[in-house]
Amino acid sequence: MNSKLAYNFNKFLPKHQTGYVAGCVFAVIAIISILGLIFSSQITDRSILIRDELLFQLSLGLIPAGIWISAFIATLYKFKTIIHRRGVVILISLLFVGIAILSILSAFHPGFDSSLRIFTLDGKVSLGGQIGSLITNDSLIISTVLAITMLCCSIVILFPKVSYYAVVKFTITSRNTVLVFITLCYSMSASILNFSKINYDKFQSVLFLYKSQRDPLTSSIDQAPIFEPNKEIPDSDYINIEEVSELIASTTHETPEDSNDSLENSFNLIQEHQSKVNKSWNEANEHESKLQQTLSVEGIPLLDKWGKLWALPKKTIFIDAPAPVVPVSEMAETSKKIQQTLNDYGVEVEVKMTRSGPTVTMYGIEPGWIRKYKQESATDNAGRTILDNSGKIVKKKVETKTRVKVDTIMQREKDLALALQTSSIRIESPVLGTSLVGIEVPNANPSLVTIRSVMDNSLFDNLVKSGTLPIALGKGTGGDDVVLDLINMPHLLVAGATGSGKSVCLNTIISCLITENTPSELRLLLIDPKRVELTPFNGIPHLLTPVIVETTEVVPLLKALINEMFKRYKHMEQSGARNISSYNSKTKEKMPYLVVVVDELADLMMSSSIEVEQSLCRLAQLGRATGIHLIIATQRPSVDVLTGLIKANFPSRIAFGVTSQIDSRTILDSAGAEKLLGRGDMLYQPIDASRPSRIQGVFISDSEISKLVEYWKNINWPPIPDIDLSLRETSDKSNNTNTHEVGDELLDEAIALAHSERKLSTSFLQRRLRVGYPRAARLMDDLEEQGIVGPSDGSKSRDVIIR
Repeated sequence: MNSKLAYNFNKFLPKHQTGYVAGCVFAVIAIISILGLIFSSQITDRSILIRDELLFQLSLGLIPAGIWISAFIATLYKFKTIIHRRGVVILISLLFVGIAILSILSAFHPGFDSSLRIFTLDGKVSLGGQIGSLITNDSLIISTVLAITMLCCSIVILFPKVSYYAVVKFTITSRNTVLVFITLCYSMSASILNFSKINYDKFQSVLFLYKSQRDPLTSSIDQAPIFEPNKEIPDSDYINIEEVSELIASTTHETPEDSNDSLENSFNLIQEHQSKVNKSWNEANEHESKLQQTLSVEGIPLLDKWGKLWALPKKTIFIDAPAPVVPVSEMAETSKKIQQTLNDYGVEVEVKMTRSGPTVTMYGIEPGWIRKYKQESATDNAGRTILDNSGKIVKKKVETKTRVKVDTIMQREKDLALALQTSSIRIESPVLGTSLVGIEVPNANPSLVTIRSVMDNSLFDNLVKSGTLPIALGKGTGGDDVVLDLINMPHLLVAGATGSGKSVCLNTIISCLITENTPSELRLLLIDPKRVELTPFNGIPHLLTPVIVETTEVVPLLKALINEMFKRYKHMEQSGARNISSYNSKTKEKMPYLVVVVDELADLMMSSSIEVEQSLCRLAQLGRATGIHLIIATQRPSVDVLTGLIKANFPSRIAFGVTSQIDSRTILDSAGAEKLLGRGDMLYQPIDASRPSRIQGVFISDSEISKLVEYWKNINWPPIPDIDLSLRETSDKSNNTNTHEVGDELLDEAIALAHSERKLSTSFLQRRLRVGYPRAARLMDDLEEQGIVGPSDGSKSRDVIIR
């Protein structure tokens, strides 16, 4: 019975095989759909992670990998076995082709704004993925050589016979070519030797004999000829070619014995001359070494053999620490939370970009749509209303869409901070260069940005070559290095709360400046009322004076800088230069740049606010053309410290973490600094930008500063031109003498009035002498001191005692 049923089933199957297979496929699809609806969230999470991991490892290399898997399945279906000679050959050749394509793709690194950013995870990996980068080490040469090698191996495996014959033919052709070339070179060299008819030693001896006849052996070292092999024989004024040719012709007709004797004599003369030259050379070296020892004892440095006065320190004195990378899975999870949180509040968005930095990660979101639905009457093509079978009007669902407003996203800032379990987030709209809204989320494990990691970048090297005062500031929210030129700023204002990284920023700026500039190019004036932040730089040759720690010395120095500024303007006027760079290019005497660094402005403003403000504003207004640049910092960003005049003359500003939005507006004229995380997290607003950008400042340790300062202390200093910072008191003395002379004249007139009157009053002196009340009161006091008038009696006139 069972065999009969099986026979009937097998007989029935071929006729309806297509329907049976289709039914099975639909059943499997239905089961997968039901499971997908039940476990939708888990499947979505896993699919996102799997997709990101595949793109991170292979990127566009998924295409050759898919082709290879398809070829594997095709060969398996065709040959009905895994181990088949032809199939294995095809698979191996395709594997070599895939490696070649992957190596070529790894040489391309499109950025986050490229159309291929989906495959590169917003520019985090190359088009070849992490595997391609490991294979080629991100080198264009390695990827090119590897691709050519893999393609050649693939061709050899697919077509072994053709490849063998091609290699043999190429080898024979190249060997014949090499033999012909060697034969030609040998024949040309033989012909040249036959044509010369004289060997090198004989020719050298003849030239030396001729030279010894013209110049005695006791001549100076510079005039004596020294023949060295493999050097061309000069045809200058020292040698007459015709006479040498006559000597050569005469030596060719001599007997072999005479020629051998002359050669022996010439060799003896050569050895004797070389011994004298070596002796003179040794004596010169000994004299030079003694001179160096004498000058080093006296403290006078010598120029080195390249003519350089200063040697800049190497960047290896700074510590280089690798920066950790935010995991892709963590960024994917945060992106999902942002999107889910905003969707819960009815705000449709989509995360289009992720850029990880050392402290925060930027998530670029694209606003979605606000969807509304309404019921409308359905109409046909003629515009008539459509009715159903019962005569009722048929309704249709119509969708209307409007874009989500950016303000709606920014209103959800606190809700996003709560969902992401962080203290604060910062929303930037839009992200520069894109049409996305940026959300900056703090990293769980912030990384340290070392000064070495930014200075080793090509951007900093290019700035050193083109600029004069380069500064390594830090890294942006996308991990990109931020380097600046102080000349373009041209003055910098730094403000922030205590412990936010303000003093470390000043230390890094000064360290960058003295690392890339010699004291002949840059001079520093450091003012540190706190006495502990900038004093470690004492002793470097860049300083005009030791670090100023007394507030009473600041105002005279600033006034002396103003005098130096006007002195430079006079020099530039005489040379016809408009700024310091053109002046240095026209004249031999170079002007060094002057950088003034003030660590705490609030202390100076408390001691003498008016004079400090006037001096700083005067230098900021006129000092740029003369190479004077100011960097001031304060931890109290209030309006009485950062006045309107100071802010107007310091266009480039750095704001570290502050306690309130009012302080942020005082520094940057905008909010945002109150949301910073501290420890070097800053907002930098350059002179040419409309809004600030977030940067994680570089860090330099005390040990690195000590190494840098010790380097500059221990090198030999050449003479440094002094800059006069003393105030000239001639004008003040002349003014004082003028006032005394004027005062004596008025006092004489007042005494004359006293002799003619019985009583005197201050108002009477005002009317008669035509002076103000303060001057008349001082004259009355002088008359009382001289005993001419009596003491004061309230508002009454004074009696004249001596008439």
